Amino acid sequence: MPTCEAERRDERTLPVTTHSLETVIRQATAYAKARLSPIVEADPDVAGAMDILNFVLYHENNDTVAVEGQKGEREDGTERSQSSRDLEQQRNRKRARLSDDVNGNTESPKDPTVDLAALLPRIWTELQEAIGEKEIKNICSDVADRALVKSAVQELEEQEKIMVDEETVYLV
Repeated sequence: MPTCEAERRDERTLPVTTHSLETVIRQATAYAKARLSPIVEADPDVAGAMDILNFVLYHENNDTVAVEGQKGEREDGTERSQSSRDLEQQRNRKRARLSDDVNGNTESPKDPTVDLAALLPRIWTELQEAIGEKEIKNICSDVADRALVKSAVQELEEQEKIMVDEETVYLV
């Protein structure tokens, strides 16, 4: 006699087509781009794409993507990968920085050294908060090394994520 779970799996069975695979690839790539990562990873990118596909096809919300407050385990009991935990730590650091800004703490970081990789997401966030347009001189104004900021802007322009016109930077 089939169980309820077995019947549910039968209801969810659909053939895998090239279109559905392309959809998962596009969604996973979008997740990676949203994280400003050049690499698409199984967890969280593909997991997020599969969540969207499951929701669209079966109206189920599995939440397999890392959620704030979870310490290494998902709701289904499986452990998250190291990249998932790293992403959560990055988000927590960003939240701490943003909460300092909201609370009026305008002090620059204690460590004055900033690397190019750290500037890329900061510039992206600043442009999003400025509704897609900002002057170069106002981007990462707390960073003393303006040449580093300009090289980060050039890097984002080469990745075709932003556009620079004279002294103004635009989101693409």
